[in-house]
Amino acid sequence: IELKDFDHDQAKQLLKINKDTSLLDELVEVLGKLPLKLNQAATYLREYNVTEVRDYIDEVRNGKSAVSFLIDDLKKDGGAWQLLHYATYLDPDFVNKEILLKLLNIESSSFQEICNELAQHSLANLVSKDSSTGLKIHRLVQEDSMRYINSKYQGKSKEQEVLNDIL
Repeated sequence: IELKDFDHDQAKQLLKINKDTSLLDELVEVLGKLPLKLNQAATYLREYNVTEVRDYIDEVRNGKSAVSFLIDDLKKDGGAWQLLHYATYLDPDFVNKEILLKLLNIESSSFQEICNELAQHSLANLVSKDSSTGLKIHRLVQEDSMRYINSKYQGKSKEQEVLNDIL
C-alpha cells in the first residue's frame, strides 16, 4: 500500500499534542508531511509528555530524527532496543521470528511484548510470510537506526557483531 504525504492540515491534526498549537506549523515544516515520521513524532511527544516542543523542533533542525528520540527511550528497556538493533542490520522486509528468538534468547511471549512496543512506536511490525511470522522494519526506520548506531558508536561498525551473533 502506497501512502501519500499528508497535506498540511492533516499533518497538524496528527501532531496536536496539547492545547498549545502555536508551534504546529513549524513542527510540520521541520518534520515534513510523511505519515511515518509524523506518527513517530506524535507518539514521542504524547507518550513522553514532552512540554518543550521548541527543544524538540530545535533538535530536529539540528539533524536528530524522530527515530532517534524513540531509540533513546527504548534503550532504557533493553529488549526492544536490542531487537531493533539486530533488525537494523538484517532484511527490512522480513526477519523470521525464530531467528530473532534465538538471537535474543527469549520466549515467544516476551518477543510479542517487545514487538508490540516497537509497533506502538511505529518502528517495526510483525508480519506473516509463507506461513511464518517475522519482523518488518520500514526502510526509513532502518536508515535512521543505522545512523543512530553509527553516531553513538563513533563509526565503529556493529554490523559485524550482529552477523557474528547470528552465525
